[in-house]
Amino acid sequence: MIEFDFTIAAIFVGVATAVYAALAAMHRYPMRVRMRLDEFRQQSGAGQAALNPPVGGSDETGEPIGPGFFDWLLPEADSERWQVQGLLQNAGIYSSEGIGRFFAAKLCLMTAAVLGCLTIGALQLVDFYFVMLACMATGCLGFLAPRLWLQWTIRKRHLRIRRSLPDLLDLLVVCMESGLSIQGALQRITQQLSIAHSDLGREMEGVNRDISLGATVDQALLRFAERSGSEEIKGLSLLLSESRKYGTRLAESLRIHSDAIREKRQQAAEEMAQKASVKILAPTFLFIFPAVFVVLVGPAAIKIQIAFGG
Repeated sequence: MIEFDFTIAAIFVGVATAVYAALAAMHRYPMRVRMRLDEFRQQSGAGQAALNPPVGGSDETGEPIGPGFFDWLLPEADSERWQVQGLLQNAGIYSSEGIGRFFAAKLCLMTAAVLGCLTIGALQLVDFYFVMLACMATGCLGFLAPRLWLQWTIRKRHLRIRRSLPDLLDLLVVCMESGLSIQGALQRITQQLSIAHSDLGREMEGVNRDISLGATVDQALLRFAERSGSEEIKGLSLLLSESRKYGTRLAESLRIHSDAIREKRQQAAEEMAQKASVKILAPTFLFIFPAVFVVLVGPAAIKIQIAFGG
């Protein structure tokens, strides 16, 4: 039997994690990034940065992203950082430290899971090999948990935006038919949307901010589509662009687009209702049918056994 001191292993893992954190904090790449950002801030100032914010490069208050407390956890590959930043924007997280907190959550959950399994092994409650398997399984789960939560949040947010988009289009049609321009209508309905649909209302505030900085309505909506990853918003941006290009009535186009979205949502609900009859077969055969079989056939089987036994 292999003897293994779990206390020594836990101490080793803790010291290794602390050493890695210290070395990562002193890594020259994030230090160069902080120095360059400080130089840019001193040269350009906050006013110039506010006039030209990068796409996806500002937090909820519109402040430019700077070095954060968790920046030492960021990967060196630019592609991976931008991928995670895009997922955070799709989930509605625009905080400047969001990406650092994401990687910090992955590290903390993985370390906590491994240390918890080692602590259980140190108390000799379970076998050594089971503890090793549990460490690997829980470590992988802790590493993947933030990404799974992020994808779940994105799906829920897309569903809320998809459900609230017809209300936005109806309000735009009403405001435009009463004589307002598309810019005035967007500014008018933002407050009402924030009451009923908080996600869409907050995004419309960003759209109005982009319009006030000089972007057109379709460009502001296209940036909104890139931030949220919503195909419906991208279609709305293309609709506004084509309406301006060909000179069609915008209110009528928006009404038709709203009806199309509602019809698409109704078709999706009908599709889910059709799938329900097929999905219910599995629990019926696994749980309901055996119970019914026991109730119906059980008494007859008992009587047959008694008769043949007598």
